[in-house]
Amino acid sequence: MPHGLTVDFEGNVWVTDVGLHQAIKFDQQGNQLLALGKRLEPGSDSAHLCKPTHVSLPIVLAQPD
Repeated sequence: MPHGLTVDFEGNVWVTDVGLHQAIKFDQQGNQLLALGKRLEPGSDSAHLCKPTHVSLPIVLAQPD
C-alpha cells in the first residue's frame, strides 16, 4: 500500500509502502535501485521498517557561480 512519494536531488523517486514495510528507490525510468526494510516483515531493528510514511533526504544547495 504505497503511502509517500519523494523525489531526490538526482531525480530518483522514493516510495514508502506501509503494507510492505519498505522504502523503495526508483530511477527516472522506473527501475528499482534499492529497497530498505524486509518485504512484509515489520520490525524496529536496523534491517526492518514498520509502516514507513516518508523519506527524509538531505538538501543540496547549488554552488554560486
